[in-house]
Amino acid sequence: MDKDSQIKMLQEMGFLNNQAMEALSASGNDLNKAIAYLFGEVDASSGAGTQLAPYDVESEQIGIADSVGISNPHDIPEFLTLFVNEEGNMAEAMKENQGPFYSSNSASSSSSSSLEEVEDDSLLEEPEEEYPENVKTEFTNVPFLLSKRNKARSWVPLILILTHSSIFAGPVLQLRSKLSFIRELQQIVYFVQNFDNSKRWYHDTDKLAKILENDGPCGSLQDEELILNIIDFLMRKEPALKPIFESMVQSLDEDISNNLTVLEIDSDSRGSTLYETLNELFWQKDFEFLGRIKYSSVAPIVTYQLLAADSNTSHVPFQLLEIMYPEIYSDKALGRVREEIHLIKRAQMEYQKLNRKLMDLNFFEGKKIDGLLLQTASALQENNPNASEDLRELANLLQELRFAELENQAQAKSNASPQRLALLESIICDLPDLRAYNLVGVIFSETKYFVRAGENWVDMDGGVTIDYASVANAVERRIGSQNITLVYA
Repeated sequence: MDKDSQIKMLQEMGFLNNQAMEALSASGNDLNKAIAYLFGEVDASSGAGTQLAPYDVESEQIGIADSVGISNPHDIPEFLTLFVNEEGNMAEAMKENQGPFYSSNSASSSSSSSLEEVEDDSLLEEPEEEYPENVKTEFTNVPFLLSKRNKARSWVPLILILTHSSIFAGPVLQLRSKLSFIRELQQIVYFVQNFDNSKRWYHDTDKLAKILENDGPCGSLQDEELILNIIDFLMRKEPALKPIFESMVQSLDEDISNNLTVLEIDSDSRGSTLYETLNELFWQKDFEFLGRIKYSSVAPIVTYQLLAADSNTSHVPFQLLEIMYPEIYSDKALGRVREEIHLIKRAQMEYQKLNRKLMDLNFFEGKKIDGLLLQTASALQENNPNASEDLRELANLLQELRFAELENQAQAKSNASPQRLALLESIICDLPDLRAYNLVGVIFSETKYFVRAGENWVDMDGGVTIDYASVANAVERRIGSQNITLVYA
């Protein structure tokens, strides 16, 4: 790795350019030693390496065997006691579920040995690459899921987003399953949910990848079916998760109901907002399908996938919504939506009426009234000045009346536009029982995705905290160029 690349990597870790150059100079351009120097862990002249080498550093890294032992009691999930066998031996009961980073320095040597055993020894094969030291520092303040196996990398964004949400995490931790996949998922959930009490800054997903090798979906997140397949796999492995993801959409005309976990939106049917898009999908432009296609139930987690556009599709700006109310497309809001549409159609009739009135105020028998009145006033000016003045005054009154009617027409046009349903604000205000769904994650690719952690947003590409405006801007910049997954809960 050349010096410029080393400086760039140090800057991405949060250090200034001059700090990076000074550290590299003091450590003889050894990146590991430079990192240790910047963290104040070692003097550059001592020749020692660092235990905090980043994952992609090409120079020698600390091996897995040197990782920190997890000895704090907060890192041992309470739900593991569900699997204690009749003799009270949790180690034997959970041996299939232990990963390579899960150990306890406080346990006896025989107990530690049991905890490190798994049903399939191949799950613990040492990867070709080595992970960085798994010790949380002030610079690692968000949980990461790392993977060196391609099988799990496409899973990481969605799993990390879901595990931050109590809507998903709570039910998963309550599962009583002997499946290796579910137990590994519980380990990941517990790590993320209890990150503040953990000494680790990441959980490796190599064991998950090994489990998925048999029948788990994999591939690129630019494959429009992959997110759907991942969720279907979760529900197939554990049917108790179905109510979390599976909404039901009903068509009265065809008398059928279909489950819906991911709503895929083609670029040519996407509007400027999700509401504008869903309005047309559920109701059509003229509201022809209102009440005939609807949600019969909305799951706690709703996922939308905005598909990439082809080269011939024009770019439509997109406004990301931080809060959604998908129950608007259910019977809960049907009556109120009908009222709103009735108001729109009445305003359309008023708009047409005002158009005709303005035509009457402008033309008489095909001639402009203003021109006719002023021409007649000029002709009468010499012989009948009073009549001429009356005609000019009439022309002025007509002009004032037209201005007033133009204002009424503009208001009627606004009220008559179906765009007033684009954000559905008045309906939402009138229906406080509608459930609000918060945006909890945005996925662009295996490495570029945003996670909502509490009140903050985290760009997982660098582990940095960002604001919602940055999330919305990123979606606007990338819309149409790639698949974008939006997760609401």
